[in-house]
Amino acid sequence: MRNPGQLTRTVCALLFCLFTFYYVFSYQCDLIAYAQMVLSEGMTHFDRTVGALLITVALYIVHLFVYGLVKPHNRYIALSYFPSLLILTVITDIPDNIAEHFSFGAWLWVAPLLLLLFVGLVMFLRQWSARWQASPFSLFHDAWVNLTIMAIMFLLTGLVGNGDEQFHRQLQMERLVIDGDYDDALSLDASAAKKGMVFTELAAFALSQQHEMGERFFEYPVANDAPKTNGHLFFVPEKVIRMVKNTDGYKEDYELIALLKERRIYEFARKVKKYYADSVMPKHYREAMAIFNQSNDAKRLAQEEEEAMKAEMEKAKKERRGKRSSKKSEKKGKTIHPLDSIMSERYRAYQLLLESSSDKQVVYNLSRKYYAKTYWHYYHFK
Repeated sequence: MRNPGQLTRTVCALLFCLFTFYYVFSYQCDLIAYAQMVLSEGMTHFDRTVGALLITVALYIVHLFVYGLVKPHNRYIALSYFPSLLILTVITDIPDNIAEHFSFGAWLWVAPLLLLLFVGLVMFLRQWSARWQASPFSLFHDAWVNLTIMAIMFLLTGLVGNGDEQFHRQLQMERLVIDGDYDDALSLDASAAKKGMVFTELAAFALSQQHEMGERFFEYPVANDAPKTNGHLFFVPEKVIRMVKNTDGYKEDYELIALLKERRIYEFARKVKKYYADSVMPKHYREAMAIFNQSNDAKRLAQEEEEAMKAEMEKAKKERRGKRSSKKSEKKGKTIHPLDSIMSERYRAYQLLLESSSDKQVVYNLSRKYYAKTYWHYYHFK
């Protein structure tokens, strides 16, 4: 109470440091990391904690320099943080095309203009403050004035900085993928904006690294013909994803999932048995086979496989002329995609749901509620 100016200054400093650190660490860290990667041509790396701390300290030093020059009245101490918050706004107003063309844009003339207006306002307030008289209520009055100024500057910083949600989500998801936090990346994708193909690509990559594409791919939103709002990757090199797609152990699932995405069930049914035995077939593949076995194409494939089996048996008889070799050939091709009873029963229940109402929206809502994480829901509802 004996030094109200010091108290107000301490409160403003605490609010500034908390806001700056939290704003950079939790919201703009990936954006700044991307800009640093581009400008340094990949030579440096931005650490979230260290980077947010250094930016906070640097901007607070800028405030101390401005405060020393201005020496503001207690009533507008908060204004001495304006240049620091202006710098923070400039470095967080980064477009997603910075890799193609780096430019400060309108900030080249807007920032100097705002600083000139700041200098003019401070000079005016310095002259005006000579008329202000202290009173028993000055501490509370000055506190509310400064808190209001800080709140307005924080709000403007958040509004003017890059707030593209999809851009932020993609950067965050790519960072998690690079760090190997695949589950966190996938949970982020499930709640992200309505996707472009790039989100589906990242989800597929994360699942492939866990060898769970066939088990979980359709549990997440899948974009097929969605517009590519952000049509390229920022952190994850595209050559890495291309390499994974062509690597044994991964390319098989990419091939099968691509067929399921396009609803080419017949081609899928012909290829899936090359890579998976019935006993280890992942969930989505068994769901797709449940659909296939209810279609007319199932009989056609069965006939093709039966003819192929007969041809193979005839070939074996001619080559070996032995009873033993005939049994081997017969054993080799006798099973054609059986489904477990639980999956079969569940698909029958799903078919009843599809026929439960003539209102397509009602059926869709029921399907999304109870079967959203199945391939069946994806297959029947585009």
